[in-house]
Amino acid sequence: MACLEGRNFTTKLYPRTVVIVFPRLRKSNQKLIPNRFFSRGGAGFKRVGMTIAKISLPSFTLLELAGEIDLHSSVSLKRELTACVEERAQVLLLDFRRVGYIDSSGLALLIEYLKMSSQFGGKLALFGLEKKVASLFALVRLDQLFIIAEDQDAALARLGVA
Repeated sequence: MACLEGRNFTTKLYPRTVVIVFPRLRKSNQKLIPNRFFSRGGAGFKRVGMTIAKISLPSFTLLELAGEIDLHSSVSLKRELTACVEERAQVLLLDFRRVGYIDSSGLALLIEYLKMSSQFGGKLALFGLEKKVASLFALVRLDQLFIIAEDQDAALARLGVA
């Protein structure tokens, strides 16, 4: 890790991520907090985030996820999962084909959704996990809790949805 300090900012270089900390104080504990996260790539830096596309079909709901699921981007995922609980989505599929990273806050959201959806008989399946993400699920043994499939058709088959 390298650290560069400027007049109004501090930059920390990690292997794949750059954190730029602007001197903004949090009122609760008066600490400097990072407010911009960028990832190195291509010709420069790009904002690391996550996009979610929701597709509701008669037999299931599909959330297509793209990007990195971390503490900062999990807010939008939580919003979508809460909406699925409120709609009482009987079958929810999460498309992980374009997710390259998930941290503990993202895993906690999925476990929370599984718990909330079990109250109304909802089912959840994940598919298209990259090797790195799949190995994380296996490491913490969440592959035994979640239905994880290679593709959408296999996920629907494992859930028993025609």
